[in-house]
Amino acid sequence: MMAIAEMHKLAGEMDEAVEAYLKAADLDPSMHRAFRELAHIHREAGDVRRARMAALELTRLQPHDPEALLLAGEVCAESEDWDRCVALLERYLGHCPRDADARSMKARAHLKLGELSDARSEYTQAYAVDTGNAEVRVGLVNTINGQAAAKFEKGEVDLAERLLREAYAIDQESI
Repeated sequence: MMAIAEMHKLAGEMDEAVEAYLKAADLDPSMHRAFRELAHIHREAGDVRRARMAALELTRLQPHDPEALLLAGEVCAESEDWDRCVALLERYLGHCPRDADARSMKARAHLKLGELSDARSEYTQAYAVDTGNAEVRVGLVNTINGQAAAKFEKGEVDLAERLLREAYAIDQESI
């Protein structure tokens, strides 16, 4: 059944490929390749809900597979399931701690959850790995600026100023 699904996929017949992958998964629920392919097909088609379902089933079947954890984390981010995104990326980063893009995605999820301190920690680790990554640098600077604004609102002006100087120094490193 997997061979038939892959033939349909290669021929660009995505509806038939999905149907064949689902049949393969029905025949053998441990068929993790079917769920991986379903997640990719649904994601490419813009069906985030189905992609998320397939990716989460994949992580159930392959709980220690870094590729599966990353895929599920990305799909959860796309579906705005921020708590699950953080949890999956935490597991993924246990396998691949130097993946700056995954750390950046995890930082964005923390930001969506209102967790500035955790977001800053992830951006800081990502920046340490890849100082040339503009997205990481901007995320780190913006997060520190957000922390500075929160400190300023609380009347902690000296701490806010120190944070702003830190953000400025990081921003100037790229010039």
